[in-house]
Amino acid sequence: MLLRGYLGVRVSGPLFPGRRGERLTTRHVGRRLKAWLRAARIERPASPHTLRHTFAVGLLEKTHDLALVQAALHHASICSTVTYARVAPERLRAALGA
Repeated sequence: MLLRGYLGVRVSGPLFPGRRGERLTTRHVGRRLKAWLRAARIERPASPHTLRHTFAVGLLEKTHDLALVQAALHHASICSTVTYARVAPERLRAALGA
């Protein structure tokens, strides 16, 4: 809902555009994230990739749909997405009733 409100009527273009409407570079996003973490006094290191990974894992846990995660991450091959399908040992034990 919040994202829909942020996007408004836009249907294409970058999700978070720069001042002139262009896509932000990876380096620019990394610098911004580092500043935001510092301002929030969060000492744990993080990167844009950390956020992407967290998003993917959360989406997979919520939907159990690897193809959906593949589409969300724009992976050309499902092989790139399979890395998110690792099973936590606790979850396996719970499923087996052990």
